[in-house]
Amino acid sequence: MLSESNRTRRYWHPRSASYAYYGIQTLRVTKNFPNYKGSPVHDEMIIAMAMVKQAAVHANLDRGLIPAPIGKFIIKAADEIISGKHSHHFIVDYIQGGASHSLNTNMNEVLANRSLDLMLEDKGNYAVIHPDHHVNLSQSPGPIFTASLQIACCRLAQALMHNMSLFITDALLTMKDEMKQLRHAVSNLQTIRLEATAEDDAHTQSEFAERTILYLSQLTGMELQLERNQYPQINMSIFTQLSSSLKNIATALSRLCTEVRQDGTTPRSGLTLHTKPEKINALNQIAFQVIGFNHGISLAAEAELNDQTTTPPLIAYNLLESLYLLVQGVSSFISHSKEGAATTL
Repeated sequence: MLSESNRTRRYWHPRSASYAYYGIQTLRVTKNFPNYKGSPVHDEMIIAMAMVKQAAVHANLDRGLIPAPIGKFIIKAADEIISGKHSHHFIVDYIQGGASHSLNTNMNEVLANRSLDLMLEDKGNYAVIHPDHHVNLSQSPGPIFTASLQIACCRLAQALMHNMSLFITDALLTMKDEMKQLRHAVSNLQTIRLEATAEDDAHTQSEFAERTILYLSQLTGMELQLERNQYPQINMSIFTQLSSSLKNIATALSRLCTEVRQDGTTPRSGLTLHTKPEKINALNQIAFQVIGFNHGISLAAEAELNDQTTTPPLIAYNLLESLYLLVQGVSSFISHSKEGAATTL
């Protein structure tokens, strides 16, 4: 279930502020793409990455690689981000030359500077807490970005499945295959690849990954597993599979909405125009948009752009927007058709 406090940062925020928790490296990244301000990183992605970072700090504390006082303040700073605070300090855009590196840098600096703030130290005093040497210790940007995307997708998908369970019973029965596909896609997302930096030996890398997954499971409440087969490229199939399942759900929802508009009611769906027509129309529009997002993901997958700079940011943006729209659309619909505690974002 998603919290109510972390759904507000949907638009671009100003970059220049003396109180900013992001630092010079983040500013340098954003200056490379000054015109792209329409696709800010989704709140759920920021929250998920803070969870991954916090789990990694716990793992490094266990390994004795971070002083306990420093680790304590980084964990507290991560807790604040997870609760929805400081979102306006994440100023990178999905459209970047390497969004995994950009967002990782932004997160490291925000966590370091907020931790310094909590210690009553000056922001930027990296001799005390360093974004790379402490916050990002043993972590590679690509796997961190992918793991964060998996967590974010799982959280939103769980909210979608919850809302769909409140959907009109007959309509839900017509989508049992689509929901089964979604559940299968979510289960695949719970196997996560994590690796330490190349400087660490194989044993050290394995210990870091195992401890991080253990803490991440506790933090998210998910049954996460460590991917034992370390591939040279990120496996994009888990995301294309999720996107396909969302497209199929969107297609089924669109079909139901069309039947209601044409016939006034349909025994197969159980929907009637007693539900406000604008809600049916909005759900249909969302369905079309989700189908379009899937097409973008499919094109990228077919082009085999399995690198850490091109495909992951596009997939992240399209997937999280698809999930966000579906969660909101179904929630809005059922709020006018039946009573139920739907999840909103």
